[in-house]
Amino acid sequence: MLKSRTIVQFFVVRLLIILGIIYSAPSFSFGQERIVKVDNTLEAPIIYSCRDSILTDIKTGISALYGEAKVEYEGISLTADYIEMDMEHRTVLATYTLDKDSNRVGIPVFSDGSEEVRAATLKYNFETEKAYIQELKVKQEENYLHMERAKRQTNGELHFVEGKFTTCDLDEPHYHFQLSKAVMVPNKRIVSGPLNLWIAGVPTPLGLPFIFLPTQEREQTGIIFPQLAFQNANLGMGFQDLGYFFPIKASDKIQTSLYASAYTSGTFGFKNYTQYNDRYKYNGSLELSFIQINRPFPNDSTLQNNSVIKWQHRQKNNANPYWNFSSDVNFQSSNDPTLSTQTDNPDFLKSTLNSSINITRKFPSKPVTMGLKLAMKQNKSSRNIDMDLPVYTLNVNRFFPFKFLRTNPIGPERFYEKIGVTYNLEARNNTVFADSLIQTRDYTNMAANLRNGVKNSLKVTTAIPLLNSRFTLTPSINYNSRINLQGIDQVYDFTGDSIIERESNEYGGYSQDLSFTSSLTTSLYSYYRFIGKNKMKMRHVLTPSFNFSYTPDLSSTVTRTYITNTQDTVVLNYSPYQNSIYREGYSRETALLSYSFNNAFEFKKRVTNDTIDEDVKFRIIEAFSVSGNYDFLKDSLNWSPVNVNLRVKPFKFLAIVNNNTFSPYAINEFGDGQSVLAWREGQGLLNLTRSETSFTFTLASKESLEKIENTKFSEGNSWNADYEYYRLHPEEILNYDIPWKLNMGYRFESNINTDSAAFVANRFRQMHTINLTADFSLTKRWKVGVNANYDISNKTLQRTVLSLNRDMHCWILAFRWIPSGTGQSFTLTFNAKSNLFKDAKLNFTRPPSFL
Repeated sequence: MLKSRTIVQFFVVRLLIILGIIYSAPSFSFGQERIVKVDNTLEAPIIYSCRDSILTDIKTGISALYGEAKVEYEGISLTADYIEMDMEHRTVLATYTLDKDSNRVGIPVFSDGSEEVRAATLKYNFETEKAYIQELKVKQEENYLHMERAKRQTNGELHFVEGKFTTCDLDEPHYHFQLSKAVMVPNKRIVSGPLNLWIAGVPTPLGLPFIFLPTQEREQTGIIFPQLAFQNANLGMGFQDLGYFFPIKASDKIQTSLYASAYTSGTFGFKNYTQYNDRYKYNGSLELSFIQINRPFPNDSTLQNNSVIKWQHRQKNNANPYWNFSSDVNFQSSNDPTLSTQTDNPDFLKSTLNSSINITRKFPSKPVTMGLKLAMKQNKSSRNIDMDLPVYTLNVNRFFPFKFLRTNPIGPERFYEKIGVTYNLEARNNTVFADSLIQTRDYTNMAANLRNGVKNSLKVTTAIPLLNSRFTLTPSINYNSRINLQGIDQVYDFTGDSIIERESNEYGGYSQDLSFTSSLTTSLYSYYRFIGKNKMKMRHVLTPSFNFSYTPDLSSTVTRTYITNTQDTVVLNYSPYQNSIYREGYSRETALLSYSFNNAFEFKKRVTNDTIDEDVKFRIIEAFSVSGNYDFLKDSLNWSPVNVNLRVKPFKFLAIVNNNTFSPYAINEFGDGQSVLAWREGQGLLNLTRSETSFTFTLASKESLEKIENTKFSEGNSWNADYEYYRLHPEEILNYDIPWKLNMGYRFESNINTDSAAFVANRFRQMHTINLTADFSLTKRWKVGVNANYDISNKTLQRTVLSLNRDMHCWILAFRWIPSGTGQSFTLTFNAKSNLFKDAKLNFTRPPSFL
């Protein structure tokens, strides 16, 4: 609402106008702007101007500004088509004029920063300090108050009739609260008689006999409107999230809300959501909730209780340069993310819930960072909880220990000066237990599976340029050591004729592994020129990479041989640490040569027309790569499968991605792989085992395609959760400026049949999927959208989403329906755009069934 300071300045500036004009000269001018220092008491000059003329009658003491009159003083401005000052009666008048078509021109506007006041006519008396105002419109932040006729009293109060309170910025708002008679006490309150809600100029029966609106600057409290829910038969009807919001008076840095939900089936829930923010230090939120799912009549019983704790805490970067604390807790006692009545539950499709609390410490001028973390994973499928209590880490960033050997500061670096060392240490306590132990509070069994150990990692690497830096050789040494306090032992039980595995702390111990790697990379450039008037050129960039790694066998593998009672031989090969916290599997000595060839093709052509004459660069083949490896120490099948990937974008509206896997070995008539190379069996160089191709086609007007392309950049500074997805798929953003668009996707996947009988009938198993995403505007404000997936192979329609959206200027109407696939539901939402009324919404929902 309008503050007292603003009202005083609103009328004081008119007094300054009078004084400025009286002392100004000449008395008659046309279209001039003047800067006048009234007297020594003013702290800033008055700037006034008009389009037509300024007239001053010395005899009557009346001065007038005609045509786009404007007066400015210390950031305060008053504009009107006509401003008149009467020195004899000590009054000022500001009003509009009419053009040749009898339309209003130059309606008076007073502005002070973010606050703005509009009035058709304003007359003010400096002696009585009273004012008469017609059609006053006051704006503060996003709120608007209209007054048909208002009077300002000597004490500063405004008495007005036929008022309108709204957040719509139109002169004829789409909705407003009609106030009969009201009084506004500046910076304190507005008191009104009977009022009711008007929508599109039509009164509704919704109203109150009176209203009291506090306008002083303070945190607001109030009721949060619930969502009306038409649920499935399991829950019945009810309301969701009826709440009350209030700040905590002890501090202006924290606020909280209380919510309640209830349904006719007996299901009910409570939630407390608290937000806190300390500028330059930290911010976060805490949510505590409880829900009890009850079966409806006649099966009256409690199905499940679920308690939820969500805590997010983030420390600001400049709060402390050395210490950092953060948390991201998402705990549910039922270990079932679907156990919720919310249709927009972000955890509904998750099978795992993760929680963590972290504290880190950096050391000034040292490449050392220490950290301590508490973490928990809840898995819905296995019904297990995995907890780390705690994890300690010590990381030493890359440093160069041999630089001190340099004696002469001048000259290129020696190879030993580029040797870098990285070290990491992790000490971890972990336990995995069934989630049912939380309900029974069986802490003994929770701790029974406790495992702990320490892991060290050391990496030494350097970079050596070869052949005048045309090639880069990067050798490295990687060493890992593990100390596990728990281990296993396997023995053969002759009595039961079975293998017994025993786990105990006495089998813990030390294990290690070591590897030597070296990679060689370079970039090769080729240029091609095409014949034609466009002078097309192509640059081919080939980046080959070769990596050799040798890993000796340092494992702790145990081999035991037994002769059974039936004279059979049983050989046990196992690692004592294969079930420990830092597991060690069965390993062998390897010598592996890996290769990859990455290609990029860039085209350039000359474009010449009436407006431009320049070279335009574009890529049709964005990437083409081939990769694989060869193991020298394998007994057979030394060659790995060959991966070939291709990305092509021939047009702005079309993108093609192709991924293939080839086997270098022969395949017999039953589809079984052989140890003989394919070319030796006359099957060519490679055999295709898997292929996947996807096409994405966007159909829209040329202007719309440009808007879609520009969306990638306009959303670049966004941090919300959906940004990453829509950055990669800007064509799916709902944009009312794009009248229509259609996205069609086709995905073809072919895999070799592993079943012999199926291979004989058909070499490959094929899958075809079509995706359709479209939206179009019925009118300027109505938008219809659809997202559908169809499995051609199985002839089934997968998850489909239909939406209908209405932009009502200051309100939004949205309907979302999922008729098929997972999460079948519908949602009808009607809410205001304004932040003031963001919780004033109606939501009619039918969420998915989870019972």
